[in-house]
Amino acid sequence: MTTPKTKDQLIAGLQSAFERVLAYYEGPKAASPVKVDQWDARDTLAHFIFWHDSSTWAIVSATIGGPIWRNPGNADETNAAALVSHDGESVSELLQQLRWAQARFVRAAWNAPDLEAVIAQRPTGEAVTVRARLELLTNHWSSHLQALEAASG
Repeated sequence: MTTPKTKDQLIAGLQSAFERVLAYYEGPKAASPVKVDQWDARDTLAHFIFWHDSSTWAIVSATIGGPIWRNPGNADETNAAALVSHDGESVSELLQQLRWAQARFVRAAWNAPDLEAVIAQRPTGEAVTVRARLELLTNHWSSHLQALEAASG
């Protein structure tokens, strides 16, 4: 049986993915027009912000005894709404928002007393824990970055 990652390890993994994403968007590849499925690089950046903000809300709400966050729709529907909410914002503005979202999320994760606490529920009814959200976001960011880098050449 594998030993579960500690909070330190989970947050370090997310921070590493975050730093790689920043390096991509601040580097020369970000200027090339790429599209992965229906999302371009800017779209991906905008939806990262939404998922970080909603995850922060979920952790904080659970930590203070509030309701769990219920994902409002499937990933494509939610991502589409995130894009509309960031319409007209530049990549530079989105990067600043992402930095703030990362800081808030990491602070919420550090302050979460229990990695196994349920913080969210998917439309399927599946419960999501703090641990699962940290792992999901780390993997999510890494997979999007790999796809963007591959599309960028």
